[in-house]
Amino acid sequence: MLALMALLTTISNGVALLLFIVSDAVYWPETILMVVASMIGGYFGAHLAQKTKPEHVRAIIIVIGFTLTVYFFAKQYQH
Repeated sequence: MLALMALLTTISNGVALLLFIVSDAVYWPETILMVVASMIGGYFGAHLAQKTKPEHVRAIIIVIGFTLTVYFFAKQYQH
């Protein structure tokens, strides 16, 4: 079931990507920078997560998620 879900997600994202490219809605310099940064971050993040205790990884993710939630909530309601 997870494989089917991954396949459908990949197909859906591929179709969205093609639509963005065809409609000329992609800013290529920023896109390439984000792809490279995501690949580097994913590689080193996975490596670091494997070396770190699961409890610490979980705590870090919770703190980052909470911090971003508070930041965006405050930013939205500051205006």
